[in-house]
Amino acid sequence: MILSYIEHETCKILAVTPANSDLANSYALQMAGISDPDGSRTIGVITKLDIMDRGTDAKNLFLGNVTPLRLGYVGVVNRSQEESKCNLRLWLASELMWIQGRETQLTLHYGNLQNLVSQAGRALGDKEGQGGIWNTVR
Repeated sequence: MILSYIEHETCKILAVTPANSDLANSYALQMAGISDPDGSRTIGVITKLDIMDRGTDAKNLFLGNVTPLRLGYVGVVNRSQEESKCNLRLWLASELMWIQGRETQLTLHYGNLQNLVSQAGRALGDKEGQGGIWNTVR
């Protein structure tokens, strides 16, 4: 049934896969690969990054070494129960501090962060490439 929807060339495909499963054999990525073999319409969404087994990471997947996707991958980490109880403003401030604390490391690895966000914005349909998305990340 899913194939009847995702086979259309105008359809963007969100291939959602939990990080604590075998990412290379993801059913969602396999289904997307049938309808979008070159990965030009598929966005990979990797969930549960916070509960991956110790000693494993999803770096090769995010870099496109496992299953390359033209639109790339997005990692999702849900807030814990404790974080849900605290003030959202405090939580966002802690996220900003985490990013700022690693800005040099992230910039060395990924280059200019504004450029990275700009590219993500264009992939998601932001004509300016940095409008609302960059303001959100700031």
